[in-house]
Amino acid sequence: MKRILTLILLASSIQLVGAELKSVSFFQDTVSDLNGRVLKFLTGSVWLLDQEIVELPLSEGVIICTGPSPKFEKEKMKEYIESLPKAGVFLYRGQTVGAKLVSGTFILRDGLLGQVIQSHGKGAILETDDGSLWSIPRYDQYDTGYWLPPYPVIIFKSEFYLLNLKEGKKVWIEKKVK
Repeated sequence: MKRILTLILLASSIQLVGAELKSVSFFQDTVSDLNGRVLKFLTGSVWLLDQEIVELPLSEGVIICTGPSPKFEKEKMKEYIESLPKAGVFLYRGQTVGAKLVSGTFILRDGLLGQVIQSHGKGAILETDDGSLWSIPRYDQYDTGYWLPPYPVIIFKSEFYLLNLKEGKKVWIEKKVK
């Protein structure tokens, strides 16, 4: 029951409009195989999905988990692996499905979950649902200029990336303008 409530909360947070960006932990990797309900990532982790997704592999997929990511220390690998969440919400090419870890390990990152609600200057500036404006470098404006808002995104906290969860595409962000 607790798992179902957590999945509903995570899935509904993706649809928020006019809210603050939410801090989440997430795992992002290339989907190497998607066969019915079995999902395999390029780095080796295997997940069981709550329902089938009919899509081709080889795009970026994301698993969003609750709470902050555990601290990774090479010397304490066993403790890190034990502290990893065993379930989350899988986002792939605009679809959202609950997922349960079957095998493998992964590195969680911290990010901000929100939605791009408007694009300015043919994708040069993206506006998120909290009112923030994000500057996109010229070489990534080819992609962002064709993305039609609204769409869910994760902004990496430790790096300057924005990941479009609908398209499965990651672009650089130069800076937060506002």
